[in-house]
Amino acid sequence: MEILTQFIVAILLTIILLLTKGMELTNRILIMLVGAMAASSSIIGQQLNWWALPPTYGIGVGFNLVLSWTIAYFISAKWIVK
Repeated sequence: MEILTQFIVAILLTIILLLTKGMELTNRILIMLVGAMAASSSIIGQQLNWWALPPTYGIGVGFNLVLSWTIAYFISAKWIVK
């Protein structure tokens, strides 16, 4: 199930990448950053509540998700889809 979720996320991020093709790189990265932060707070927030995970875990995982999505998007926007 996790691979399916990651595949769907990859498709959605690719769609965002293609839709923002005409924008400046900085604006494209900011849009992705906001999307990653929203997804992180939504997903990790539910996990913290449901499984009573410690807040430090949520902060670490959320930071990892936001950072990895933003770096992957930057690489894609800068060198793959121009």
